[in-house]
Amino acid sequence: MTTRNLLFASFLSLGLAACAAESTPEGDLPIGDATGEDLGKADHTGLQLTKLDADVGTDRRTDGGRAIITSAASWENYFGTEAPASVDFSREWVAFFGSGIQNTGGFQANITGIRTLEDDGLLLETEAVSPGAFCVVTQALTTPHTVVKFAIPSPRPTWAVGDHHDRVQDCAGPDINLEAQLDHSLGQWNTAVAANGADYTYSQVFASFIGLSGETTFVVRDGAVVERSYLQTFGSEIEQWTETGADLGSHTDQGHPIALVDDLYAQCETEILPLDDGEHFMNLQFDDAGLLRVCTATHKLCNDDCDRGPKLGFIRFD
Repeated sequence: MTTRNLLFASFLSLGLAACAAESTPEGDLPIGDATGEDLGKADHTGLQLTKLDADVGTDRRTDGGRAIITSAASWENYFGTEAPASVDFSREWVAFFGSGIQNTGGFQANITGIRTLEDDGLLLETEAVSPGAFCVVTQALTTPHTVVKFAIPSPRPTWAVGDHHDRVQDCAGPDINLEAQLDHSLGQWNTAVAANGADYTYSQVFASFIGLSGETTFVVRDGAVVERSYLQTFGSEIEQWTETGADLGSHTDQGHPIALVDDLYAQCETEILPLDDGEHFMNLQFDDAGLLRVCTATHKLCNDDCDRGPKLGFIRFD
């Protein structure tokens, strides 16, 4: 996912815009509006960046944020710590990006570039990286952040905008086959159930090339399906129903059959992955938590609506 949004200048942290008029130090950059299409960053020079190992304060590490620091006073206002002696604010500015507190290791908050823009503007490029399903991470709270310094451009910028990207790190590697990936994900699922209990809600989805789509939602309590609901759309036509108690499974011509997430892992392992990948396009995907999202096979000689196997919309522990 890519988002283009506002860079809060100097000491201003994300979400504190209402305080800017009262406490913005003299010389800080005003807030500019980034449209993305109008930046033209490919035509502008990237600045040389030097990473700093500086104390940004516990609150700033925990809360995260993004800023351009133009003075020692701005540093102290934003971070609540003494400005580092390694920065000469008469010739240098500082950029900060932090993604806030995270539950594990493996997260990164990177400043990937700073560029000058036309009309004395400045572009801060940032990237937040989260670990994928096969990444080995430390089980401890972390506060990813990056601080860099750079020479003040000439002419001196009077406004700044930000370009931010989110990325999931792929740690699987080419040598890990589909069966191993599924087995790893199953371990993630079992760990999640052990931590949260066997009470959860999930859905299976489908979509046809003719515009018909549907979602079957299952409510699971103590490891058993207690409710199945269905929503189907076809243009402006909508059809939906819910089954509980003795009615469970009564709609035999619509919706996905009653199943637990464990059943979908088993279907993927025994029915989908053993198919000949020389004859089928195989699609195995996981969500950000490493849980099963898609396990399908599509015959290469089939054109439309030929994939078979589970496709999950969401999994939510209740």
